[in-house]
Amino acid sequence: MTAVTSCPGQPWLGDAETGGPVFAEPWQAQAFAMAIQLHERGLFTWPEWAAALSAQIAAAQASQNAQRARLQDYIARNSARASTAKQAQSRAKMLAKMQPIAAMADDPSLSFDFPSPTELKPPLITLDMAAVGYTEGNPILRKLNLRIDPDDRIALLGRNGNGKTTLARTVLRLYEPQQGRIVFAGNDIAHAHEATLRPLRERMQMIFQDPLSALNPRRRVGEIVVQPLLAYGRLGRTPSRHMRDDRARQLLEQVALPAAFAERWPHELSGGQRQRVGIARAIALEPALIVADEIVSGLDVSTQARILVLLRELRQRLGTSMIFVTHDLSVVRVLCDRVAVMHEGRIVEQGPTAEVFAAPRHAYTRALLEAIPRPEIGTGWLEREAATSP
Repeated sequence: MTAVTSCPGQPWLGDAETGGPVFAEPWQAQAFAMAIQLHERGLFTWPEWAAALSAQIAAAQASQNAQRARLQDYIARNSARASTAKQAQSRAKMLAKMQPIAAMADDPSLSFDFPSPTELKPPLITLDMAAVGYTEGNPILRKLNLRIDPDDRIALLGRNGNGKTTLARTVLRLYEPQQGRIVFAGNDIAHAHEATLRPLRERMQMIFQDPLSALNPRRRVGEIVVQPLLAYGRLGRTPSRHMRDDRARQLLEQVALPAAFAERWPHELSGGQRQRVGIARAIALEPALIVADEIVSGLDVSTQARILVLLRELRQRLGTSMIFVTHDLSVVRVLCDRVAVMHEGRIVEQGPTAEVFAAPRHAYTRALLEAIPRPEIGTGWLEREAATSP
């Protein structure tokens, strides 16, 4: 058996004389059948992949049809000759064993449990870090493994001082790990230079815990929210004042702030209003990932609820992945699909929020859940609480 290229760009094992996809091993036929089934079930969501696979399947079937015709012709011409009868019988056996490629997808013995299209998508972020610390030999984070998928909402939960914020900032590469890998959108950024990081930072943003210290006191609100757009040239090389002001008003309206707030200074706003400005700045570039670091911890309950409702609506509209750094179990239960529990710089448990809360496996997780009150969260609780705020 030799390798031939009967399909564009794809080698198939074939007979040296006739060519075509004659599979040397059963697993090769099964692999090809799997590819057909994946294609027919629509799990190839990338058009170029689907087109390439479709072309390869069609070419493989055409090649096999030609091969069958050549075998049939050889058998018909040589079966009656004594000198070639043995070779003709061999070709007849080969033809009998040859299963049409198109029929493989319907073979009940070749059925597979395929993942959903969402599971086939590559992760947005993969962390495999051995050590992160401010000084060599004194790591704060140790042996961390975390995966964040597109459109994922994950909470980093734990007591103060366990490394939640350090981990969140390391994900954004504000801190460089001493050992390990951080893969963001297919790029290993663990030790990347700033020139490599800059275009990727456009796709990751952070909302800080203290909005007052995070906003430039020398800039008006409108200037603050459009600054990311100007930094990455989203408004053109020389945007007019009217264009900047118009975009600032649009961003403020997205976070339920009056357009007139664009002319205000940060110190003229309340805590909740300043946090909304921080959110508007974070979503300006429509990033793939937003890290929210204890963003409601300093706000009253009604303002907290309004901020959380806003984040939930923005996430649904923009499809942005979010990391919430928090110790508020109500926030985790209402907003987060998954939770990672941190203790002494390690992730000791992670999984779907409902499962972790219902049946925690690690002793620290059980102690944490027992120490923090877990009020029953009813349907519509967040909306009702948000409605009490003016």
